[in-house]
Amino acid sequence: MLAFAEPRPLTPVDVEGPEAGAEVDPTPEFHGTGDRDATIVFTGSDRDLGSATVARDGTWRFTPAAPLPEGDITVVATQDVDGSVDSVDLKVAVPAEPVAIASHNDGDDFTHGDILHGTGEPGALVTIADAEAKPSMRSARAQATVDVEGVWALALHELEEGERTVTVIQDVDGSSAAVKLAVRAPDTPGPVDPADGSKPGAGERGEANDAKGQLAATGWDLAAISFPVALALLAILVSLTLMRRRTVVGND
Repeated sequence: MLAFAEPRPLTPVDVEGPEAGAEVDPTPEFHGTGDRDATIVFTGSDRDLGSATVARDGTWRFTPAAPLPEGDITVVATQDVDGSVDSVDLKVAVPAEPVAIASHNDGDDFTHGDILHGTGEPGALVTIADAEAKPSMRSARAQATVDVEGVWALALHELEEGERTVTVIQDVDGSSAAVKLAVRAPDTPGPVDPADGSKPGAGERGEANDAKGQLAATGWDLAAISFPVALALLAILVSLTLMRRRTVVGND
């Protein structure tokens, strides 16, 4: 009489993680147990997510090749050798795009009014502060909202001059970025020459100034001509007086 070995009992599939109800990123790692060498097929949101093979020790791990859709999802694991099924309900949350500074690198010059810009999560609020200022001055220097394209930009006017570490903080995820800048005041323009719109430099006032910065001679020297003119006027007055007297004598 022949004796037949009893078939090995099959191990049903079991999803051990992530835990039910957990909040996960779009590409979470699933793990659990099953029947060795069996194939486990994963589905969710009415689509095939991929498959995994159970190792010889009865364990398996699986990460979706494509990101899961954001929101609530039920992932179903089906084992091929026995048709056993297990599932887990998850909440998929897409992580926010972290804030970043794109306009400047460490050591760059920064003049008051320059534009600081970068990227972040659309709709997030970005706060810019001077991390090296005194504690009383570490309040927000400026704020901006990241636009739909994921870009933010700000013109900063209040940074103190000198070497400063400017920190950018995003509210939705707490991510931050920092850059060390050499802050300086803008150049002060010289006076404008109303004649041609030019801006003479320091000590320069066009041709109207001499080498010592004094007004140059541009006309007659009145002091030099005042005495001759006075003599001429006096001679004319004397001549008129004599002519008048002669006329009077002749009439007599």
